Amino acid sequence: MRKNFILFSTCLFIVVLGTVLSKHITGSSYVNLAPNQIENLISNTIKNTQDSSYLPIYGIDFSIGHITHFSNGWLVVPFKFIKTGDTSLIVLHNVNAVDYLILGPGTSFTSSELNILPSSVANYLGK
Repeated sequence: MRKNFILFSTCLFIVVLGTVLSKHITGSSYVNLAPNQIENLISNTIKNTQDSSYLPIYGIDFSIGHITHFSNGWLVVPFKFIKTGDTSLIVLHNVNAVDYLILGPGTSFTSSELNILPSSVANYLGK
């Protein structure tokens, strides 16, 4: 009985280890969940713009509004500071399942800033 348990445990360990290692060896990546990625990006952006050591927490310090999607992976993401009610937005470009901050945070943008965006996004933002 004890030999069977040890054999089963060893086989299970080898299968789990093989599965984990094969993902790293073959270059497979784990699935990124976009909402968490956007939450983290906004949190870090707020932290950097406020020059603070505090990392804002989604659901406590800020909330995310309706995300507007455009063609070719462009996103406009509004967010709101929960304590003050102030709103802001960022413009992201999603390339290969990774969101890149292109513009923001802000409430209005200059025409030179809007000129770097696709026309559909720029028009949405008020160009």
